[in-house]
Amino acid sequence: VNAAGRLYDSSQALNLFLEDDEQKAYEAAVSLGEQNDERKQIEARVYEEAVKQIEDERRPDEWSLANTKGPIIAYDSSWHQGVLGIVAGRLSSTFRRSAIVFTADSIEPGNVKGSGRAYGDYDLFAALGRVSDNLINFGGHKKAAGVPLRKSDLTTFMKALEVDAVANAPEEGEQDELEVTAK
Repeated sequence: VNAAGRLYDSSQALNLFLEDDEQKAYEAAVSLGEQNDERKQIEARVYEEAVKQIEDERRPDEWSLANTKGPIIAYDSSWHQGVLGIVAGRLSSTFRRSAIVFTADSIEPGNVKGSGRAYGDYDLFAALGRVSDNLINFGGHKKAAGVPLRKSDLTTFMKALEVDAVANAPEEGEQDELEVTAK
């Protein structure tokens, strides 16, 4: 049901719930299932491309995982806006770091839109508030946020977010712990 809103028009999902004709409801459900399959393919492609970008040995040292404390940032102008949050969540789980995934803003040329997901105790919303001078605006909560900004400000934003992450990093012994129980 969510795929319709992520890729196309969410009213298609609403129409499914409001439809009284069983055959039309079935056809709408099949269509939504096909859209979800398409969403999964798009998501898998974007995730794969983002991982390659993050792990690329040509990635500047200042943005390598080993040299940063802040959220992972990935960007490609061709990525579909509807899957950015899902991909950011997957990257966050994979790399055990908060992540923000950006693409070109389809409405405002010259801008990019990002969707972020926090990992562990990192407060993404608070961090964005501290670097909001670099943003057009932002919204969300501690664990997830939407972030539009001018494309020309993306590097400045990344640097400000990294400085903020270093300044607000937990002291030794306060970091996330992973508890494993094995039998």
